[in-house]
Amino acid sequence: MKLDEIKSRAKSFFEERGLNFHLVDDVGWSAERARLVLKTIGLKTNVIRSDFVPSTESKFLGRKISLPVMPAPLSGIIKAIDKDCFKKIADGSASSGVIPWIGYPAKREDLYDLKDFVWIIKPLKDRNLIYSEIEYAEKHCVAVGIDLDCSAFECISGNVYTYKFLKPIDYPELKDLASSTKLPFIAKGILSERDYDLAIKAGCEAVVISNRGGRIIDSSVFPLEVLQSIEKMTETGVDSFIRSGDDVFKALAMGADFVLVGRPIVWGLTFPNGVRRVLEFFKSDLETVMHACGVKNVHEITKDLLISL
Repeated sequence: MKLDEIKSRAKSFFEERGLNFHLVDDVGWSAERARLVLKTIGLKTNVIRSDFVPSTESKFLGRKISLPVMPAPLSGIIKAIDKDCFKKIADGSASSGVIPWIGYPAKREDLYDLKDFVWIIKPLKDRNLIYSEIEYAEKHCVAVGIDLDCSAFECISGNVYTYKFLKPIDYPELKDLASSTKLPFIAKGILSERDYDLAIKAGCEAVVISNRGGRIIDSSVFPLEVLQSIEKMTETGVDSFIRSGDDVFKALAMGADFVLVGRPIVWGLTFPNGVRRVLEFFKSDLETVMHACGVKNVHEITKDLLISL
């Protein structure tokens, strides 16, 4: 099933239930910028070779995954789609051989004692609550992290939402949070070389470069633009507007270790086995691109296969 078909089914689902699909659509200047950046990057093919079956297997924080694409941490509107959304994300991820990411404030009762996921916490004003969530993660998760870029506000469908229960985290606090747990600690929402370096210095074992799908500043840069300008020092992923195997290939070639997808997972939640279908699409599409480019495994995806306009 192609992503366009998945998106179309999701749009019908939203409309039938009186939900605003604009909330989970790729709209705004950030989406346009992402497409423009991706369109300027071309792929070279290598076709004089023997045949092979590409392998998309990779690793995340030392754990094997079947695909370097994982569900981004979601919360909020997805409960309106399906009350069992988090379980379905976990089940779809497990059947696809990847690790799910889940975002606070998912309630504990909604998580059904799930295990082996990545727990991403908001920068809560009550710092004691953050440490409490880290303790929870140590019993259930493979890693824990903080959603750094949502501390002030979000712009969703033209409306600005402020969060009085959140506040920014400074460097000493980030360093203390990272050192407070034996789990790998992740900084998500990085979008500058400065913050990337500070996150590494604070002890974060993984970083996600993200513009939060354009929901903070609509004119924010595309994560791949920042990825190509950093000196990578730890496992580094990207998210926001990755919509095809081409996009994933380009991200990996530019140095990303993994990719997170959010809105496509939301679309997949609108029909049975949809999360698995979304991940299967990315796997199949990535395999097609790898085969055309003569790449047998994800470790062979390098920048010399790209040409930028």
